[in-house]
Amino acid sequence: NKLGVLLAIAPPTDLIHMTSAFGWFLKASEMLEGTLARIGVYEVFATGSVIQRIAEHICRFRIIRDSLCRGFFEMLDSPHPGSIADETYETLYSHFPSGTSVRSMAWYGQTFRSGKFRKYDFGERGNQKKYGSPHPPEYELGSVAVPTVILQGQNDQFVTVRDSERLASRLPHAELCIIEDPLWNHIDVLFSQNINGSLFPKINQYLLKYNTR
Repeated sequence: NKLGVLLAIAPPTDLIHMTSAFGWFLKASEMLEGTLARIGVYEVFATGSVIQRIAEHICRFRIIRDSLCRGFFEMLDSPHPGSIADETYETLYSHFPSGTSVRSMAWYGQTFRSGKFRKYDFGERGNQKKYGSPHPPEYELGSVAVPTVILQGQNDQFVTVRDSERLASRLPHAELCIIEDPLWNHIDVLFSQNINGSLFPKINQYLLKYNTR
């Protein structure tokens, strides 16, 4: 009763049709989590790490920025020429990547592999101890009562239209909104200079539509 609407921007709950090269890293994170924990590694892509500092330094040079640094993002997601401004690339690697836990990456790897939106899988023994079942429980999407709008890009390789359609079909009160720009991708949500004309108007439209005050 306290929420009028949930605006979900390309939510990564179903990763069955993910085509981004990042999927291979997620799989590796799942496989290597135990090994990394044994040597005391619990975080990846930490701010201030050697990799991040090197990227920050070399991406200040235009020739490298326009090829290697820009190419890295295009390797992760579908190309969208002109979407991310040169000025953004100049400062982007001062803050990116910003670190996350190995456990989080492993969980996404499990989601990518299983195609199920469920709690972390500790293995049969661990699941039995944690959940009282050999398998981790799935999140009960059918119990989500709040109206949900899924905002989705057609060119997104992380969360595809097919996966968002699948999510919408399992939510009781869901609407799928496709961003009109046919090249809109996942990374655009964070860094695109065109966000004022592509995404924000849709957000404003649905906030007004579901405004109950």
